[in-house]
Amino acid sequence: MVRVIVSAVVLLVLACSTGPDRISQNHKTSECGGFVGLGKAVEFTPEDIDSAEYCSAEKLRWSYRENDHVLELYLTRRLMNCAVKPEMSVTQGDGRYTISVEDKNDPKVKASCMCYFDLYCEVAVGKAENLTVEFEGNSHEFDLSQSVGSSTVDTSSNWQCRGSM
Repeated sequence: MVRVIVSAVVLLVLACSTGPDRISQNHKTSECGGFVGLGKAVEFTPEDIDSAEYCSAEKLRWSYRENDHVLELYLTRRLMNCAVKPEMSVTQGDGRYTISVEDKNDPKVKASCMCYFDLYCEVAVGKAENLTVEFEGNSHEFDLSQSVGSSTVDTSSNWQCRGSM
C-alpha cells in the first residue's frame, strides 16, 4: 500500500513538472512608463517618456551587468487591455531563453480601453558575450559586450505620446 502511494506521488510530481523552468526574478510592471533606479537601459526621465525614440515602437530593451552576470530585460510600450495585470518572465529550455508576457488577472475581467505597460525582469545568464532570446516567435540577438541595447518588437500599434505628436 505504501509503495502504491509513493509511486502515485512520484508520477504526480513528474506530470506537474514538465516543460521549461521559469528562471526570471525581480518582476515589475509600470502603468505610466518607465522605472526609477533600475539601471541605464531601463531608466527614463519624463522627457524620455515623451521622446520619439521611446514612443515610436514597442521595444525589448536590455542591459547586461557584467559584475554579476545578470541580464535586465525591459519591454517598453506593451499595448494591452487596461484591466490586465501583466508580468514578463523568462524560461529556459532546450538551450534557449524564451520571454513571455502573462496576464495574472482573471481572464473574464476586461476594460473598455487599452493601455501601455512597461515590464521588467532580471535573468542570471552567467558570463557570456552573445545571447539569443525568443519572444513571440522571433529571435533577438544581444551583443552583451555592448552592455545595453534594444530590439524593435512592434511598430504597428504605436499611439503617439503627447510630446512626440
